[in-house]
Amino acid sequence: MVQLYVVGKKKIDVLLAWHGYTQKSLSSRVNIGPSYMSSIINGKKPVGKRTAKKIADKLGVEVTDIFFIPNVDKSYTKSGEAAK
Repeated sequence: MVQLYVVGKKKIDVLLAWHGYTQKSLSSRVNIGPSYMSSIINGKKPVGKRTAKKIADKLGVEVTDIFFIPNVDKSYTKSGEAAK
């Protein structure tokens, strides 16, 4: 399972405010518990691809705008070819 982490709490906070959400209201819109949402936003717990997509969709951004995959193998370039 791919585990994603939030890029930065400030960015999420701005998006929440922009869309008129609280952490609790967003958590109910994406069907997760408010404590889990808080842990995701504060970078304490990872999130799966499906939930990350739901959160990004509700905030009007791409998943890659607010989440990242830690420990990516740096030996590959963006095109997927092995680095020389």
